[in-house]
Amino acid sequence: MTAPLPLLGPVMPGVWRIDPSRSRVFFRMRHFTLRWVRGSFSRFGGEISVSEDIPRSTATGLIDMASLDTGDAARDEFLRSENFFDVGTFPHMVYTSRRISGGGRELTVDGELTLRRSTAPIRLKVRWRGDGKAGPGTNGDRPRLFLAAVGQVDRESLGVVINTPIMGSRAVLGRTVHIGIRGEAVLLD
Repeated sequence: MTAPLPLLGPVMPGVWRIDPSRSRVFFRMRHFTLRWVRGSFSRFGGEISVSEDIPRSTATGLIDMASLDTGDAARDEFLRSENFFDVGTFPHMVYTSRRISGGGRELTVDGELTLRRSTAPIRLKVRWRGDGKAGPGTNGDRPRLFLAAVGQVDRESLGVVINTPIMGSRAVLGRTVHIGIRGEAVLLD
């Protein structure tokens, strides 16, 4: 085993894979400028490649857009339709990191989110702790990284431009989408 990195504490260099059974990808956005619509995705994956030289580390993620769930079946069907995300044509949203900076237990990860043939910048604020071990039945013998990452993106920069004004001036949906992940990653062999 490699010695812990001084910059990240106990996180070992190597490839860490997001454990979907112990993680959650979620989002929220304004609706009628008054309330939040919240949702999550049940099918996703990702990897974090930790380098001894932290700026050379990378992260990638893939979200199955058909797994979207806001708790309202009719709304979910509309969001999946060709009028919004068009999951039949564009089944995935892809995240790729471009730069990682910071130290300690907080990092800034600048990257790109791609959806519907459009790519937009997104800055994730990442907090982590690790090199823990999970309990029995969960690959408990493998090192685990516990993390939370949040960021926001302008939905129109991702090609999601549908908006119907109401009462002459207010949009139905806000432009800013808050996106996050909380969960665990497992060190691969």
